Amino acid sequence: MVYGNFRFDAARMHRALPPRIFAFTVVADAWSVARRSYDASAPPDAFLEAAFPRGVQDQALRLAGVLKGDRAITRSECDRAVDNLDAFELITESVGAVATLLYGLYDLAAPTVAPPPADRAFPTSPAAKARVLDASWCHARIVAAARKLPIFF
Repeated sequence: MVYGNFRFDAARMHRALPPRIFAFTVVADAWSVARRSYDASAPPDAFLEAAFPRGVQDQALRLAGVLKGDRAITRSECDRAVDNLDAFELITESVGAVATLLYGLYDLAAPTVAPPPADRAFPTSPAAKARVLDASWCHARIVAAARKLPIFF
């Protein structure tokens, strides 16, 4: 699994990794990520202001081949990020689904894990939610494109 702060380059990835590599990425709706990430340590609007949409913008920028930007993604970079989805053998919204699939491929018993946390109350202002969704436009495009691919699981 390729994860973290990397400059994504599909051709370089396939040159550097063995030919039988199984490359996958996890994409998820920005608002779902915000809801799951909220830990009630701050008021919801303050949490969103501090944490979002920077993280999902960083993921879109990395998929476009930009290491770290702390800036909004451009249309051409977003196009490149969507085009780079073809470099993966699997794209999913659920890390748990990938774990289940990989354990099944290798015929191993999956470890017992705690159930996902219950949805927490997330009473954000409409303005805060709109800001996150507006700034996450490219991420939303990536998720929509990924869901249409046959490699989406």
